[in-house]
Amino acid sequence: MLPIAVVCRSSDIDFPFLVRAVSAVQAQVTQQLVPVWNTPAAITPYQSLAEALKFAPLHSAFVYVTKDPNANGGLHTKKDANSPPEAVVKYTDDTLWTMTLSHEIIEMLVDPAGNWFLPGPDPNNLQEQAWFLVEVCDPCQGNHVELTEYPGIYLSDFCWPTFYDIGNGSRYCQSKLITTAFSISDGGYMIWRDASQDWYQRSSLSGSENTLKIDPIDVKAGLGCGNLRGSLDRRDGNYAGPVMDKRKARSLHEAAKVSAISDQRESRKKRIRASLKRLGV
Repeated sequence: MLPIAVVCRSSDIDFPFLVRAVSAVQAQVTQQLVPVWNTPAAITPYQSLAEALKFAPLHSAFVYVTKDPNANGGLHTKKDANSPPEAVVKYTDDTLWTMTLSHEIIEMLVDPAGNWFLPGPDPNNLQEQAWFLVEVCDPCQGNHVELTEYPGIYLSDFCWPTFYDIGNGSRYCQSKLITTAFSISDGGYMIWRDASQDWYQRSSLSGSENTLKIDPIDVKAGLGCGNLRGSLDRRDGNYAGPVMDKRKARSLHEAAKVSAISDQRESRKKRIRASLKRLGV
C-alpha cells in the first residue's frame, strides 16, 4: 500500500476543506479504484511541509497543493525508478480543484511514472496496432463522479481495464459515460504511438474530436522528464508551473530545517527539496 502525503503549500488554503477532500479521495480509491486496478493507498493531509517531513512514512509519495496563480491544473511525475511518485495540484476557491486532486492521485497509483503503454487498434488505421499511454483519467477527464457520503465534492472519473481491452465486461469508465474501448468522452483526450513510431494526441471538445501529431522533440523531452502527458501539459500551458520567489525559497529553507530522526529522513529531506525545486513549488 502506497502512503501518500497531501501537503498544503499555501497559507490561505482552506485546510479543513482540504482534509475533507482528501477523505473523499481516500474513499474513492478504496471503494472504486482498488476493486478494478488493485492499487491501494493510505492518503494523509498535512498542513505544512515540515509536518509532512516529520510524520509521513519514509516511502511516501508527495502531492503538493498550491494556490500559486502561475500554476494551472495538475501534474504527476516520477523522477526515477528508485523515487516515489509526486504531484502538484492547483487549489482554487471553487470546488473543482478536488477533481484535479483525485485525477492526479488516481493516475499516480495506476501509472506512477506516466510511461505505461498498452496495445490497441490504431485510431488512424484500425487495421494496425498502436500503443496507448495509460493515463486512466485523461480519456474521461471532462466527467466527474461523487460519493454519497461526500456530497458536493467532485472527484475524477477514470477508465477501467476494459477500456484498454483487458478482461471482460462492457463498463469502460467509472461514470459509464464512455461506451467503447479506446474512445474519449467530451473534454477528454488520449495519447498513442503508432507502428511507424509516430505519436498522436486526440482530444474531444464540445462534441468535436481533433487529432494532432506530436513533435518528436516534445516526446523526447516528456519521456526524459518522467511524464509525457505532464510535459505536453506544460508545453500547451495547461500546467505552467509555479514561480518560486525569494520569500518562498526562504520559507522552504526554514521548513527544511526540521530535525531528521534518522539518516533516511535526512536523505528524504534532500530529495524533497530537490523535487520542490524541479517542480517549481
